[in-house]
Amino acid sequence: RNDGNGSFTLVPLPDEAQLAPIYGILPRDVDGDGALDLLVAAAVASMPLDLFAQNVVPFSLLVGAAVAWCVGSFVWLAPRLLADDWFEQGLVVYGTQTGVAAVGLMLLRIADPQNHTTAAQAFAARSIVISPLLGGGLITATMPLLVVRFGVAPILAASVVVTLAAWLWPTRAVAR
Repeated sequence: RNDGNGSFTLVPLPDEAQLAPIYGILPRDVDGDGALDLLVAAAVASMPLDLFAQNVVPFSLLVGAAVAWCVGSFVWLAPRLLADDWFEQGLVVYGTQTGVAAVGLMLLRIADPQNHTTAAQAFAARSIVISPLLGGGLITATMPLLVVRFGVAPILAASVVVTLAAWLWPTRAVAR
């Protein structure tokens, strides 16, 4: 519980809030705005190695596509979409795509330790819109249902169209 004076009191959580363990909480002012942010580490997943071995080709294709997307979006897309501080903003997005938001913010802290760029604030503003949709949000949750309902090919085709549109649409960043 937030005591309102910069300190917190430990209170037991209800069972509904404990469906998955929380492994750690780090209180910090991540974006330099003077407000305390909480970084929560939870929801660690794993899979049996024999399942991976049985599906090594599809997993390899997915990993290859993911690496191509992450690197390509950082190298090619970020300079075209992000006029201000494209490197730092792209680094946050790259870290988030390859890990979790905390990885992106840690990479940003290495590249911009004094928060001289707009990357942390841009990340916070983007997260309000993006988080409910991706990374465990609505699109992430509904994608398996869409694949079951419509099949892999139509959903893959739709995803390719959206991806190509994102990659080909911007020609260059416009300075603000």
